[in-house]
Amino acid sequence: MPLPAAERWLLATHDYELDADGAHVPEHPVDAAVVVCLGWRKGTNAGDPDTGHTLDQVDLGASDAMRNRDVEERQRASVRRLLDEGLIEILSVESAVGQHGVLEVVTRYRNLVTGAERRVPTSG
Repeated sequence: MPLPAAERWLLATHDYELDADGAHVPEHPVDAAVVVCLGWRKGTNAGDPDTGHTLDQVDLGASDAMRNRDVEERQRASVRRLLDEGLIEILSVESAVGQHGVLEVVTRYRNLVTGAERRVPTSG
């Protein structure tokens, strides 16, 4: 069964990416699903409140090792369905507490349908 078409959503601007002609830039549906799973805080998408990350629940006062393990587990849980269906594999999850105590996370993954490697930056 073919996957439905998708459009590239930019987390930084909270808008769709447009090309030079003003048309929406296409995105592979698996990549679009990863952005939805990792780019929104769980419970904030009215259309699908069970989808999203739980990075806001990470203990920023924990040791780096404990925090990093917690972040990786949470990111994997956010995309569990895609992992279980063999659509993606997680390559790495990197996290740091940035300015003003904000958790910054970059999740690198491989789309197993296209073979492309992608990264999704997220703030907690």
